Amino acid sequence: MGEGGGSVKAACFCMNEQRIFFDLDGVLAVWQDVPQERLTQKGYFSSIPIQENVVAAFRLLDQLPDIELYILSCVFQDSHSESDKKAWVAKHLNLPEGRQLYCPCGSRKENALKKIGGIRPSDVLIDDYTENLRYWTGIPIKLYNGINGTKGTWKGIGIYFAMQPETIAKQIYEMAVIQPYSILQRIEYWNVAFPATC
Repeated sequence: MGEGGGSVKAACFCMNEQRIFFDLDGVLAVWQDVPQERLTQKGYFSSIPIQENVVAAFRLLDQLPDIELYILSCVFQDSHSESDKKAWVAKHLNLPEGRQLYCPCGSRKENALKKIGGIRPSDVLIDDYTENLRYWTGIPIKLYNGINGTKGTWKGIGIYFAMQPETIAKQIYEMAVIQPYSILQRIEYWNVAFPATC
């Protein structure tokens, strides 16, 4: 759990492996408003800065034994966007390539899940772009990153990049794993999965 905190590996109350898919740019990495020619340059995606609190929340969730984390990100149809994103993931998350899914920009993200058996109703997508979330047939959660969310078109579940990592992780965990349980069970599970650090 980090300095001063206990491990969360001891407790996960999922009946099956729970899959959570994180978008990359705008969610785990800071979205930068740059010209299109910069966005498409080789090396751009491998060099963008991390979204500190979201990456820390990702690492907390990665400690849970029955949670399977994935990257699900769109890429340009060029020779380098996918390899740039894989380099970013290797540097910051060390997630195996088998847990990284990439799809062409403009396509529905759930189509990329065909490589791993298709989408499940319990699959969670954390994304900053409403159109990706709108067509997700699992559990969509919007990440508000300080740039998006200005039009108010998303009416579903949302989390905010500026929240503490533990809060982000707890909210994702609650929506992915604990939601079907009663409120008393939720409190008990939270306290075991995310012990107090003070």
